[in-house]
Amino acid sequence: MTVISCVRADAPWPALPIGPTFIGEPAGTGPPACGVVGHYGWSWPHGLSPVGSATITGAANATLLTGDQSFLDLARTPLDAVLRHAEHRSAGEMGTLGEHWQPHLRAMGGGCTLMVPQLTTGSPQVLYNGGLAQLHLRYYDAGERRPGLPADVAALVSDIRPDHTVVELVNLGSTPRSLVVQAGSFAEHLVCTVRLDEGPVQDVDGRYCGVELPGATRVRLTPTLTLRGGRPTYRSPWEVTR
Repeated sequence: MTVISCVRADAPWPALPIGPTFIGEPAGTGPPACGVVGHYGWSWPHGLSPVGSATITGAANATLLTGDQSFLDLARTPLDAVLRHAEHRSAGEMGTLGEHWQPHLRAMGGGCTLMVPQLTTGSPQVLYNGGLAQLHLRYYDAGERRPGLPADVAALVSDIRPDHTVVELVNLGSTPRSLVVQAGSFAEHLVCTVRLDEGPVQDVDGRYCGVELPGATRVRLTPTLTLRGGRPTYRSPWEVTR
């Protein structure tokens, strides 16, 4: 077995502007039609859920591109304000909102493949409408030079801490497989060191580490990471130089 290195802020809820806004151009040559801007409250589908998601998406994207975590306050401040007024309720106590979520809850009770990317990469659920995948780890098939795990290989992120991650890698087949483990969706994190099972800590100091998996093998990989320590890129490990 070989592992090789490769290259709160508490603040008042902001005032929401309420007033006239142009919403369309009627037929003819008259001025645009005028409506009134308002808000729907905190409930799904047109309340905090889409507004909060859009704010988180914008803040996360800005943080990724600049490395400046203060952009996250754009989402953190209003969400903290709302959560201070939150209540714990079961689905049956939530009226129409509960009715909306009941089918989803039933589906998850029987198993849900939506969770697979989160379990294999150690990432939160992707936000719709512009949210980027916030992957803690990403994998490449080194033999085929393509994104994703090699054939017969499974991964499970079993622990995430601010400074390290633990991932279980299993080769279910009899053929040896090679993979590259990347730190972050866009290689924006840096791998400082890596440890295989209970073996010695090995220095990496790069965006990736390579793993050779013999057939019918299970290993535990523990990389230590510097989050957002690199410049994000779409390029594959074979195109990037640090």
